[in-house]
Amino acid sequence: MLLGCTPTSVGDAEKKKNVGWLEQNGSPEAIAALGKLADDDKAAQEALANVSKGTESAAKLEGGAGGLDVDLAIWGGVERNASWANEMTKTLLADPARMDEMASAMKRGTPQLATFVSDLDAALSRGCGISCGAALASIDNPAATTAITKRLEDQKTRDSMCFGVGAAESTKAARDVFMKEPATARDAVQCGPAAVAMATRDDTALAWLAQTAEPGLLRGVSTMPCPRVVALWTKVLVSRDHPTFGALSRSLEDSVNKCPKELDATLAGALGTDADSQTLVLASLGSSSARDLKMTCAAAPAAAQRVTAILARANARDFVARCPK
Repeated sequence: MLLGCTPTSVGDAEKKKNVGWLEQNGSPEAIAALGKLADDDKAAQEALANVSKGTESAAKLEGGAGGLDVDLAIWGGVERNASWANEMTKTLLADPARMDEMASAMKRGTPQLATFVSDLDAALSRGCGISCGAALASIDNPAATTAITKRLEDQKTRDSMCFGVGAAESTKAARDVFMKEPATARDAVQCGPAAVAMATRDDTALAWLAQTAEPGLLRGVSTMPCPRVVALWTKVLVSRDHPTFGALSRSLEDSVNKCPKELDATLAGALGTDADSQTLVLASLGSSSARDLKMTCAAAPAAAQRVTAILARANARDFVARCPK
């Protein structure tokens, strides 16, 4: 008789509301089932709290579930508008040992995230990393925009916030803040990759990066697809202030090495314009393969006669020597 009451599977245990069996099972599926039961069962809420403690410090339950599985079960409750799940999420975001993992479970861009703006902001101030930054940057309301601005201005939280702004789920408001803030708010390791990621997906961000962003943010533009690389350097050469050109030759060189055929017409066109553009292009040809730069090869000799920069003249001489005869 007793054997017949014992659950035979996670689904069976959930149907029978056997909280103890699910907690003891400890598999990811069992923890997810506990989360569903917790909406109407205080014992299931307590069981989730227990297994949450049992997965601290990257520990695993006997059935294989880890902290992220617990957090996902909790976030599922948040998406069902369960008050217990909101409270548990806030508790975990306030715990330095669990805040990163809890933030990882928070589904980007969902309306429920708006409830946790202040919690994510506070977690970032306590050292929460990129998962908190990504969650905050995906929230589209004025409170989130204010928090994002504050975190970009704070040197201690800037890296995490820049990562979040560069994530695919970031809001337009988050990206606008990133672009409008002073350059000091983008002075961190993750800010350059964030700018490039934004420019890869967004034409407004590409135009900003090409025309007005600080030169250091262009360092990784060669990682973009070649059509985006061409679009960016065309805008740089046509509309960027020339005094910054001297800091762009390495970035352009990396781009030429990745996309020589695609950039050939753009480079050749620039070699027929002003001295600053000619100097930038010629300075970027030091390690490029001339085989795929036929139009640039044709334009380089005349341009080399007009530039005075030593590096540009030397690169031009070496480049022309590599051009097919």
